[in-house]
Formats: sequence, structure tokens, C-alpha cells
Amino acid sequence: MKKIFIIIISFILTFFLSSILSLYNLGDKITLITSLYLVFIFTIISYILLTIHYIITKKKNKEKISFKKIISMILFFLSLLLLLGFVVVLNLDYLNYSYYSNPFYIHVISRSIEFLLPSLLIFFIALFFRKK
Repeated sequence: MKKIFIIIISFILTFFLSSILSLYNLGDKITLITSLYLVFIFTIISYILLTIHYIITKKKNKEKISFKKIISMILFFLSLLLLLGFVVVLNLDYLNYSYYSNPFYIHVISRSIEFLLPSLLIFFIALFFRKK
């Protein structure tokens, strides 16, 4: 029941933050990039709230949280932030793109190396910490 409550709160916070940042007021219709913003913001808020709930539950029960578990939670969060950064920066590249310059897939490849590759590396390192 508490997890459903956390998901509902994160859903409300997502639309609250997106209205403050004017993410879905970019036009008359919602675009794919706007949907991706909302999904990533929702995912990050949900993850943060679930992590806080997990830590509070462990502290209430006076259980010890291992250092590796804390490191893995932080690394998962960084991985999500890098994914959000990829979407935001690629959108900015698209808005500033000149059709007479390099093909756009060059921007996609360079941003993938810059954001997605480290995100995947951090994600697998976090999985490694979580398994041990």
C-alpha cells in the first residue's frame, strides 16, 4: 500500500515539476520529447522516494544498511540522471541544429558516447555492487 502511495505522490510531483519547468507547454500537442521528459522525471522522483522509504524502513527496524547497497543506490540514481541529460541535451542539439551542418546522426552518436555509454557503465557497476 505504501509503494502505491509513493507512486501516486511521484506522479503528482512529476506534473507539478513539469508545469513549473514548462515542459509540456511547448505547443498545442505533446511531442515525443515531452513524453520522454515526463517519463524520466517520473522515474527519477519515484526512485528517490522509494529509496528514502527503504532507508527509513531499515532505520525503523534498526537494521543495518550495507555500504555496498548505499553505493549501488547512488549509482542507479546517477545512471538515471545521465539518461535524462542525454534526452535534454539531444533535444537542445535538435533545436539548434542547422540543416547545412553535419548530419544529425553525428550529434546522436556523440551524445550517446557522452551520456549513454557512461550511464550503462554506471548501471552495470551498480548491479555488480548490488549482487555482492
